[in-house]
Amino acid sequence: MAAKVLGYNLIGIITVTLTILTYNSATDGVWVIVPLIVFCISYYLHKAIISWLRRRIISNHLQTKKKKKEKEDRKREEEWGRYIKQRDQRDFEQIEKHRMERERQEKRMRRKNYKITRWLNKMLLK
Repeated sequence: MAAKVLGYNLIGIITVTLTILTYNSATDGVWVIVPLIVFCISYYLHKAIISWLRRRIISNHLQTKKKKKEKEDRKREEEWGRYIKQRDQRDFEQIEKHRMERERQEKRMRRKNYKITRWLNKMLLK
């Protein structure tokens, strides 16, 4: 909005200045036509510049938004990867814990069986 107002003020100043200059230096009738031509050229040039700036700002905004989304997606993927690794590590630790517990139980059972067989052998040999 400020750019429009500034542009219109600039167009008005240029038109008035050229009108005065043309009026002071030109022949009859030219000072009426030249400011209109200058005003039209300035106005359409101003519209083109404002349009270009809008497109530029919008495209920059969209690129920034896209980069931000890509960055968030990468961050989310990295967090997911860390979560998967931690989960796999916990699963591995639980599996290892159960394996160790089974080995302990097997050792206890072997000792118990050994004691029982030894006791039975003693009883049978007597």
